[in-house]
Amino acid sequence: MKAVVDRMGGEFAVILLGREEYKIILPRTYLPEETMESDVLDIAIKINRDSPLKRHKKPGQAKEKNRPGVQWFSRASRDQ
Repeated sequence: MKAVVDRMGGEFAVILLGREEYKIILPRTYLPEETMESDVLDIAIKINRDSPLKRHKKPGQAKEKNRPGVQWFSRASRDQ
């Protein structure tokens, strides 16, 4: 999956994800140190079934904590 670094400021970066350009905000520490605005990122998501970390709740029951850098955007809200 491709993503583009839209902008960077302070501790966070705004990333436009995929063709739909879903907007996600990540801590800059999650990105390579040399990352700059307009860089194209290759993103791979894999399931790690061997991880000792397990989800304890059923899907859809997780309560989101108000943590900086973790924000969810729908496609309709990406331009706001």
